[in-house]
Amino acid sequence: MTSPAGSKGSLVNGVTRKLSNVCRKDTSSSGKTVVSHSTNRRLVNYDALIRLFDCPVCHDWVTGPIVQCRKGHIVCGPCKSKGLKACPVCQQRFSDVNNWMMEQVSSLISFPCRFEGHGCAEYHELAHRVGHEALCSYRPVSCQYSVRGCTQVLLFHLMEKHVLECSFKPRFSPGQSQNS
Repeated sequence: MTSPAGSKGSLVNGVTRKLSNVCRKDTSSSGKTVVSHSTNRRLVNYDALIRLFDCPVCHDWVTGPIVQCRKGHIVCGPCKSKGLKACPVCQQRFSDVNNWMMEQVSSLISFPCRFEGHGCAEYHELAHRVGHEALCSYRPVSCQYSVRGCTQVLLFHLMEKHVLECSFKPRFSPGQSQNS
Protein backbone atom coordinates (compact mmCIF):
# COMPACT_ATOMS: atom_id res chain seq x y z
CA MET A 1 0.00 0.00 0.00
CA THR A 2 1.36 3.40 -0.91
CA SER A 3 1.54 6.23 1.55
CA PRO A 4 -0.48 9.44 1.05
CA ALA A 5 2.78 11.29 0.44
CA GLY A 6 3.73 8.76 -2.26
CA SER A 7 0.30 9.16 -3.87
CA LYS A 8 0.59 12.91 -3.86
CA GLY A 9 4.09 12.71 -5.35
CA SER A 10 2.84 10.38 -8.08
CA LEU A 11 -0.12 12.66 -8.77
CA VAL A 12 2.10 15.72 -9.02
CA ASN A 13 4.55 13.88 -11.27
CA GLY A 14 1.68 12.56 -13.41
CA VAL A 15 0.20 16.04 -13.80
CA THR A 16 3.62 17.47 -14.59
CA ARG A 17 4.17 14.77 -17.20
CA LYS A 18 0.75 15.42 -18.77
CA LEU A 19 1.32 19.18 -18.80
CA SER A 20 4.75 18.74 -20.35
CA ASN A 21 3.05 16.91 -23.21
CA VAL A 22 0.76 19.91 -23.77
CA CYS A 23 3.16 22.82 -23.46
CA ARG A 24 6.84 23.52 -23.12
CA LYS A 25 8.31 26.58 -21.42
CA ASP A 26 11.49 28.09 -22.74
CA THR A 27 13.33 31.20 -21.75
CA SER A 28 14.04 33.40 -24.75
CA SER A 29 17.19 35.48 -25.19
CA SER A 30 15.27 38.47 -23.79
CA GLY A 31 14.69 36.54 -20.54
CA LYS A 32 10.91 36.25 -21.09
CA THR A 33 9.19 32.91 -20.71
CA VAL A 34 7.76 31.61 -23.96
CA VAL A 35 5.12 28.88 -23.93
CA SER A 36 4.89 26.68 -27.00
CA HIS A 37 2.20 24.07 -27.50
CA SER A 38 2.78 20.65 -28.92
CA THR A 39 -0.94 20.08 -29.54
CA ASN A 40 -3.60 22.29 -31.06
CA ARG A 41 -5.10 23.16 -27.66
CA ARG A 42 -5.70 26.87 -27.13
CA LEU A 43 -5.01 28.82 -23.99
CA VAL A 44 -7.96 31.14 -24.71
CA ASN A 45 -11.13 30.73 -26.73
CA TYR A 46 -10.69 33.97 -28.71
CA ASP A 47 -14.19 34.06 -30.20
CA ALA A 48 -15.82 33.65 -26.79
CA LEU A 49 -13.47 36.25 -25.31
CA ILE A 50 -14.24 38.99 -27.81
CA ARG A 51 -17.99 38.30 -27.62
CA LEU A 52 -17.74 39.55 -24.02
CA PHE A 53 -16.95 42.97 -25.51
CA ASP A 54 -20.12 43.19 -27.61
CA CYS A 55 -22.15 46.26 -26.65
CA PRO A 56 -25.84 45.25 -26.35
CA VAL A 57 -26.91 48.73 -27.53
CA CYS A 58 -24.89 49.43 -30.70
CA HIS A 59 -23.72 45.82 -31.29
CA ASP A 60 -20.19 47.03 -31.94
CA TRP A 61 -17.15 46.38 -29.73
CA VAL A 62 -17.39 48.35 -26.50
CA THR A 63 -15.24 51.44 -26.38
CA GLY A 64 -14.15 53.20 -23.25
CA PRO A 65 -15.14 54.27 -20.84
CA ILE A 66 -16.76 50.88 -20.29
CA VAL A 67 -19.81 51.30 -18.07
CA GLN A 68 -21.46 48.46 -16.15
CA CYS A 69 -24.79 47.90 -14.48
CA ARG A 70 -25.19 46.60 -10.94
CA LYS A 71 -25.23 43.00 -12.25
CA GLY A 72 -22.05 43.48 -14.29
CA HIS A 73 -23.39 43.82 -17.86
CA ILE A 74 -21.30 46.28 -19.86
CA VAL A 75 -22.13 48.96 -22.43
CA CYS A 76 -20.08 51.51 -24.36
CA GLY A 77 -19.42 54.86 -22.78
CA PRO A 78 -20.75 56.56 -25.96
CA CYS A 79 -23.99 54.52 -25.81
CA LYS A 80 -24.48 55.33 -22.13
CA SER A 81 -23.82 59.03 -22.76
CA LYS A 82 -26.73 59.14 -25.23
CA GLY A 83 -29.10 59.14 -22.26
CA LEU A 84 -29.30 55.42 -21.47
CA LYS A 85 -30.76 55.20 -17.95
CA ALA A 86 -30.93 51.43 -17.39
CA CYS A 87 -29.12 48.33 -18.56
CA PRO A 88 -30.66 47.02 -21.81
CA VAL A 89 -30.06 43.42 -20.65
CA CYS A 90 -31.53 43.41 -17.12
CA GLN A 91 -32.99 46.91 -16.63
CA GLN A 92 -30.79 47.52 -13.53
CA ARG A 93 -29.30 50.96 -12.85
CA PHE A 94 -25.74 51.64 -13.95
CA SER A 95 -22.90 51.70 -11.47
CA ASP A 96 -21.16 55.00 -10.79
CA VAL A 97 -17.75 53.51 -11.62
CA ASN A 98 -16.35 52.31 -14.92
CA ASN A 99 -15.24 48.71 -15.38
CA TRP A 100 -11.52 49.41 -15.32
CA MET A 101 -10.56 45.75 -15.63
CA MET A 102 -12.54 45.26 -18.88
CA GLU A 103 -10.99 48.47 -20.22
CA GLN A 104 -7.52 47.10 -19.50
CA VAL A 105 -8.27 43.70 -21.03
CA SER A 106 -9.80 45.32 -24.14
CA SER A 107 -6.58 47.28 -24.66
CA LEU A 108 -4.66 43.99 -24.95
CA ILE A 109 -6.88 42.39 -27.59
CA SER A 110 -6.92 42.87 -31.35
CA PHE A 111 -10.47 43.04 -32.68
CA PRO A 112 -11.63 42.17 -36.20
CA CYS A 113 -12.41 44.97 -38.62
CA ARG A 114 -16.09 45.93 -38.79
CA PHE A 115 -15.97 44.93 -42.47
CA GLU A 116 -14.84 41.37 -41.74
CA GLY A 117 -18.09 40.11 -43.28
CA HIS A 118 -17.14 41.84 -46.55
CA GLY A 119 -13.73 40.12 -46.67
CA CYS A 120 -11.37 42.22 -44.52
CA ALA A 121 -9.06 39.93 -42.56
CA GLU A 122 -7.33 42.62 -40.48
CA TYR A 123 -7.39 42.79 -36.69
CA HIS A 124 -6.52 45.93 -34.71
CA GLU A 125 -6.43 47.13 -31.14
CA LEU A 126 -9.51 49.25 -30.40
CA ALA A 127 -7.43 52.44 -30.39
CA HIS A 128 -6.34 51.81 -34.01
CA ARG A 129 -9.42 50.04 -35.36
CA VAL A 130 -11.41 53.19 -36.16
CA GLY A 131 -8.52 54.61 -38.20
CA HIS A 132 -8.24 51.40 -40.19
CA GLU A 133 -11.99 51.17 -40.80
CA ALA A 134 -12.10 54.74 -42.16
CA LEU A 135 -9.70 53.66 -44.92
CA CYS A 136 -10.52 49.95 -45.20
CA SER A 137 -10.70 48.76 -48.81
CA TYR A 138 -13.62 46.51 -47.85
CA ARG A 139 -15.83 49.34 -46.59
CA PRO A 140 -19.01 49.99 -48.60
CA VAL A 141 -19.01 53.31 -50.50
CA SER A 142 -21.49 55.04 -52.78
CA CYS A 143 -20.57 55.83 -56.35
CA GLN A 144 -19.17 59.33 -56.81
CA TYR A 145 -21.89 59.88 -59.42
CA SER A 146 -24.72 59.32 -56.92
CA VAL A 147 -25.65 63.03 -57.28
CA ARG A 148 -26.30 62.26 -60.98
CA GLY A 149 -28.54 59.28 -60.11
CA CYS A 150 -26.23 56.28 -59.68
CA THR A 151 -27.38 54.11 -56.77
CA GLN A 152 -24.44 51.67 -56.73
CA VAL A 153 -22.91 50.95 -53.32
CA LEU A 154 -19.81 48.79 -53.66
CA LEU A 155 -16.79 47.86 -51.61
CA PHE A 156 -14.10 50.53 -51.92
CA HIS A 157 -11.64 48.23 -53.68
CA LEU A 158 -14.24 47.49 -56.38
CA MET A 159 -15.42 51.08 -56.89
CA GLU A 160 -12.58 52.27 -59.16
CA LYS A 161 -13.60 49.86 -61.94
CA HIS A 162 -17.28 50.79 -61.55
CA VAL A 163 -16.56 54.55 -61.76
CA LEU A 164 -14.74 54.06 -65.07
CA GLU A 165 -17.76 52.23 -66.50
CA CYS A 166 -20.60 54.05 -64.67
CA SER A 167 -23.49 54.98 -66.97
CA PHE A 168 -23.98 58.20 -64.96
CA LYS A 169 -20.43 59.34 -65.67
CA PRO A 170 -20.47 62.59 -67.68
CA ARG A 171 -19.73 62.04 -71.36
CA PHE A 172 -17.76 64.67 -73.23
CA SER A 173 -17.84 65.36 -76.98
CA PRO A 174 -14.48 65.43 -78.75
CA GLY A 175 -14.44 69.27 -78.98
CA GLN A 176 -15.71 69.84 -75.42
CA SER A 177 -13.33 70.27 -72.50
CA GLN A 178 -13.90 68.47 -69.23
CA ASN A 179 -13.75 71.75 -67.25
CA SER A 180 -16.63 73.44 -69.14
